[in-house]
This record gives sequence, C-alpha cells and structure tokens, in this order.
Amino acid sequence: MEKQNPFLEFWQRAWWSKVIIISLVLFILIIAIGSLSPKSQKSAKEGFEAGKKVASETSPSPQTSPSEVPTPTPSSQPSPTPKPVSFDPDLGNNYVAANFAKDFFGIANKAAPGYIKSVRVDLTPEDLGGKSEDDY
Repeated sequence: MEKQNPFLEFWQRAWWSKVIIISLVLFILIIAIGSLSPKSQKSAKEGFEAGKKVASETSPSPQTSPSEVPTPTPSSQPSPTPKPVSFDPDLGNNYVAANFAKDFFGIANKAAPGYIKSVRVDLTPEDLGGKSEDDY
C-alpha cells in the first residue's frame, strides 16, 4: 500500500482547510498587488519625503556653550521713560478700566440702545508694591 502525502490527504478530507488556504492566498495576492500599484508607491514616496522634512525641522539646533554667549554691555544712553497714556476719567480710574468701560458701553448700547446712559469701571491692583494707590 502506497502512503499518500499528508498535505494531500488533509486537502481531500477537510473542506474548511480549502477555504482557509484560498483566503490566505487571496489576501497575500491583494496585498502584493496593492503595494505594487503606482498610487501606493507615490503615496509611500510622499510620506517618506514628508517624514524627512518633519525630521529636519524638529532636529535640535546646536546649542552655544555659556562661554560663547555674548554678555550684554550697558548702554550709555538711558532708557526712554514711558509716556503717560491719556484716558477718559469719567469711564474709569485708569487706562485699562476706561477701555473696559468703553467696550462694555458699546456692547450694552447694541443690546438695548439708549437704555444705559453711562458706565464707569474702577480697577484696583491686588499688590500695590509698597506704593500708594495714586502713585501706583
């Protein structure tokens, strides 16, 4: 009696083995054909170039050592003093408060025209830094 190939014997006996093997072969063929298509090759090339671009943009720049950092020299000219900003004292006690009051008045006038006659906002700092409120 002649002995048959075990694979051939398995193939002839079980119907589900045929379904599994055919499915695996089709799956591998689909993947192979898909990876060889021009569209997938183009997108793979674009992805590779985009990855190189991102990598070059995010690469750390060379750092200078503390001895190479230039030390700032004091300027011979004094720094200019800030100019005082004018504001309407009827709207608020400082520039920021007056701007808040002006914005609030504009919004309120759009919501109910003529209903609100005037607005005033007073802002005080939480920490005066050792100064009086007027000096601050």
